[in-house]
Amino acid sequence: MQIAYNLDGKPTEAAQYAPSEAHCPHCGSVVTLRRRRLMVGRGVVYYWLHRANENRRCPGRFSPVGR
Repeated sequence: MQIAYNLDGKPTEAAQYAPSEAHCPHCGSVVTLRRRRLMVGRGVVYYWLHRANENRRCPGRFSPVGR
């Protein structure tokens, strides 16, 4: 997902300067900031991801955009 809420409750976009942990906008559980390198010369993509095995029924867990 691209948007999560930081500890102050403000929406935060996944980016290099974002905090390492935030809260899911759908279920409120902790999400961590992840990054993925794209193909050669395409840069880096940042996104929020639920912790392993945490709140598996969250609808935002399987949405890359975060709705």
